[in-house]
Amino acid sequence: MAMNSEEVRKVIEQEVDKKLREITLKLFAKSQEKIVETKAIDTGFLLKSGFWRKLGRLRYQVKYTAPYSVYLEFGTKPFFPPVEPIKKWVERKLRKHGKKAEETAWAIAHKIAKYGISPRRFMRDSIDEVIREYKKRG
Repeated sequence: MAMNSEEVRKVIEQEVDKKLREITLKLFAKSQEKIVETKAIDTGFLLKSGFWRKLGRLRYQVKYTAPYSVYLEFGTKPFFPPVEPIKKWVERKLRKHGKKAEETAWAIAHKIAKYGISPRRFMRDSIDEVIREYKKRG
């Protein structure tokens, strides 16, 4: 029995939705991998803040809610950051304490003030890789 145009539209929409979901899941997984690869990990907060969801008909989203995710992705212009959070990072990540931690934190703050923060492109690079993968498939 032949399908009418509405039935055909529904079948096509279901197939497109299935493919969009597949691409979204692949993009989310790739972005998580990129965060690890680019060493944009300290406490794991960025990784844990990521999620994907269906927004509606043929619409999906990959999102990171960590407040600093946008600065990691796009970088920043030069600015003088607060030193105390950098010092805590130096203590955790570089295992320096006391005067060494203070000096290192100030040096990092001055470098950010002079050069800004370089982007880590975990989302854009993930998007590019997923697109390349699907282009190879044909």
